[in-house]
Amino acid sequence: MNDDLALLRDYARNNSEDAFAALVSRHVNLVYSVALRQVRDPQLAEEITQAVFIILARKADKLSQHTVLAGWLCRTARYAGANALTIQRRRQHREQEAYMQSILNCGSDAPSQQTEEAWNQIAPLLDGALEKLRQKDHDAVVLRFFENKNFAEVGAALGASEDAAKMRVNRALEKLRKFFTKRGVDSTASAIAEQISAHSVQVAPVALAKSVTAVAIAKGAVASGSTLTLVKGALKAMTWAKMKLACSVGVSVLLAGSAITVAVADRNPSQPDPVALLKTVAAARETIKSGEMEFVVAQHDFKWNIQTNYSLLKVAFDGEKRRFEQLQRESVLTSMAPDAEKIVEAKRLELNGDNEALAHLGLIKFFDSHNRTIYDGKTITQFDPSIWQTKICDPKGGISAYLFDPRTFGLADNLSFGSPIENFFGYQNAQSVALIGKETVGNIPAWHIRVQVADSWRYEFWIDVNQPTHVVKEDSPNVGTIILARFDERNPLDPIPLEVNSVAHYGGDPRPWETMMVRRNTRYNVPIDPSAFTLAGLGMPVGTDIVDYRISRSIGYWSGSKPSVNFPRNAPQRPDNMVSVMENNPESLSSVKTDGSFVDKRKIVLSRVEFGIGLLALIFILVVVIKRLRAKTC
Repeated sequence: MNDDLALLRDYARNNSEDAFAALVSRHVNLVYSVALRQVRDPQLAEEITQAVFIILARKADKLSQHTVLAGWLCRTARYAGANALTIQRRRQHREQEAYMQSILNCGSDAPSQQTEEAWNQIAPLLDGALEKLRQKDHDAVVLRFFENKNFAEVGAALGASEDAAKMRVNRALEKLRKFFTKRGVDSTASAIAEQISAHSVQVAPVALAKSVTAVAIAKGAVASGSTLTLVKGALKAMTWAKMKLACSVGVSVLLAGSAITVAVADRNPSQPDPVALLKTVAAARETIKSGEMEFVVAQHDFKWNIQTNYSLLKVAFDGEKRRFEQLQRESVLTSMAPDAEKIVEAKRLELNGDNEALAHLGLIKFFDSHNRTIYDGKTITQFDPSIWQTKICDPKGGISAYLFDPRTFGLADNLSFGSPIENFFGYQNAQSVALIGKETVGNIPAWHIRVQVADSWRYEFWIDVNQPTHVVKEDSPNVGTIILARFDERNPLDPIPLEVNSVAHYGGDPRPWETMMVRRNTRYNVPIDPSAFTLAGLGMPVGTDIVDYRISRSIGYWSGSKPSVNFPRNAPQRPDNMVSVMENNPESLSSVKTDGSFVDKRKIVLSRVEFGIGLLALIFILVVVIKRLRAKTC
C-alpha cells in the first residue's frame, strides 16, 4: 500500500486529523490547479478544491487499495468543476453585473512569451485530453508530471517496473500529442511533457490547505451551501460514470459469453451524415463576415413571477472585432443610509421580488442605463456612464456585459465571448455524433442529432430538413435548457434566426427562467467604420476616467481624441446622482416595450395569468365563507 493510502486508512480507521492534513498539504496544489484550469476563477477554484476534499473525507474508507490517489483527485476535481460551470451559467443569467474575475500575476521568473503562448494553447484542452486516456495512462501522467515522481515511483504506484512505467508515460504523451494536433495545436511529445511539468500545478493560496482540512474533516458539516451543492453534483456525476462503466462491462461480458457479434449497421443512404449537417450550419453562418444587428431581449424568472426585464442590444462586428451597445432598465437605492441595502433586501423578500412595489414605496428608483463595450481582437474595453469610467480588460478575465459573436445567435442559452461557431456544436471533441432520426418541431420536419461530448454531457440539435442551415431547436439536458428558434420565412437563405426563446429549469426547479430575443434592423457583410472598435467609438464624454484593469492603474482622462494625464478643462460637470446621468440620456427603452413585438404580448399573457390566479383565490374564499355560514345556520 502506498503512503497516500496509508495516510487515508489512518484517517478512516483512527479519525487522524494529522493524517488527513498531510494528504491535503500534499495534494492541494494539484486539485486547485485542475479546478483553476476548468473555471478560470481563483475563488471558485478554491470552492471546488474544498468540495473535492470533502468527498475524499466521506469516501476515505471506500477507496480501493489499488487507487492512485493523485489520479482519483484529478478526476473528482473535473467532475466538481463541470458541475460548478453548470451552476455558473445559472448565475450569469440572474446577475446583470458580475465582478471581474481575478487574473493570476506572473512572477519575475515567468517563462518566455513563446513558452507562455504554447501553454495558453494547451491549457484549455489539457483536462479534456486527460479524460480521454485510460485510467492507468491518466494516473501515470498525473504522477510523472503533476506530482513530479520519477519513473521508479510511478511504476511502484501502478504495480509495474520502472521500464514499464516509462513506456506507459511515453505512450500517453503520444496520445496527448495526437489529441492536440487534431485540435490545431502542433507540438512534440517532449514539448508537451515540458509544458505540463512546468505549468500544470500552481501554488494554491496559503490559507487554503488549513481551511480545506478543517471543513473536510467535518465531512462538510460546516461548509457553505454552494460548496455542498458542488459536492452533491460531483458525487452524482461520479456515480453516473461508474454505472455507465458497469453497464458497458456487463454488456461486453454478456456478448462474449453468448458468442454474439454486434456490427454497426450502415446508415440509410437517404439519411444525411450528422457531422456534415452540423458543419453545413456552421459554414453558412461563417459566410457572414461583418454587419450590424439589433436584439430586443426580455427575461422573466417564474420563481418570482412579477416582472420582465428588458434590454436593447445594438451590435456592429467585423471579423473578430465587435461593438455592443446595451440599453437596459436598472435600479438604485434612493437612500444612502448605511443600513439601506439591508432594509430594501428584506422588503424585496417580503414582496416576493416585486421591484415595481419597491419603487412605489420609494425605496428604489429606476433608470435606463446605456453601456458600450468593444473588442478589438486583443482587449475588451467597456464604458460605464453611471460611474464615468472606461475600463480596459484582458479577454481571459471575462466580461459582465454582452459581447458574443452575433453569428452564434440561437445556438446556446449562454452565448459566450470567445468561442468559434463550430465549438457550439461540440462535434470536434465528441465521443460520438449520432443521427437519431426525423422528427417534427412545431410543424417543421427536422433531423434530430445527438452529440455525446463526454460520458455525462451531451447536446441535442434539430435541423430543418428543407432548410439545412436552420437549427430550429437545441436541448442541453445537463444545463436544463431548451432553445426554440424561428427563422425568416420571407428570406429562407438567412442562417440566423429572427426569434429565439430559451427556457431553463436550473437545478430541476419546475419554475423556469425564460429569455426571449428578437433580431431586427440587420445588415450583413457591410463595411464597418474601423473607429467603431477604438476608444473614440465608445462615445465617452470628455473627462471620462480610463482605467487599465490589467495593470490596475488609471491611464488618464478622455480628452475627446485620446487619453490625457491631466483632467481636461472643457470636461462637463459630473452629476452627483448617477440616476440623473441616465434620466438625461435621450435614449429610452420605451420603444422596445411599445413597438408591438413579443414583449408586449408576453406582458399581456402574464397579466392575464396573474388576474386568473387572483380570481380563483377570491372564488375559493367565497366558497369557504358560504360553507361556514350554512354550517352555523344548521
